[in-house]
Amino acid sequence: MTIKRLHPEQDPERLLFLQLTLIDVAERLLGERDRSFELRPPVFVENGPFIRVWNNPRAARSELSNNAKVFWPTAVFELAHETVHLMNPIGGHTNYLEEGVAVAFQLHVAPALSGVEIPIELETYLRAHELVLQLGEPALSVAAKIRKHFGKLSSVTPTQLAELFPQATEALLAEITNECIGR
Repeated sequence: MTIKRLHPEQDPERLLFLQLTLIDVAERLLGERDRSFELRPPVFVENGPFIRVWNNPRAARSELSNNAKVFWPTAVFELAHETVHLMNPIGGHTNYLEEGVAVAFQLHVAPALSGVEIPIELETYLRAHELVLQLGEPALSVAAKIRKHFGKLSSVTPTQLAELFPQATEALLAEITNECIGR
């Protein structure tokens, strides 16, 4: 007898468990998430992945691609990236710093959870990750340090980053805090 493994779209309980597991790992590595936002279960949408944010009531959720509906490694990969954005949800685009940390987190946890390595192909995400690594410390350590001192990755300024990373050039600090349009 074989056990049929359901696709992510067919197994919302397992998908929610995955999200909660990823949030737990992210909080241990990066610090506590903004609990003023209710986290809603992930869904699948035509143009995903991204997060959706509501302000009344304050809530956020991951909206994964249609490819993630039927392939667990894709669901894990996308949800891992979006987990970083769920730590301090904002509407719209974030900066290169947060995108780079999201890439680092997904590269750190997704292969361990899915057993599959999926390459990052989007040039803006590759650039964002490269910028974070130029700060001279492991990307997840960079994120934990910044969040501990200044809260959100998305709102940190070049001046604040210079306090923590005095060796970084002004050009790097300016670029890493610029808005990153991922697609």
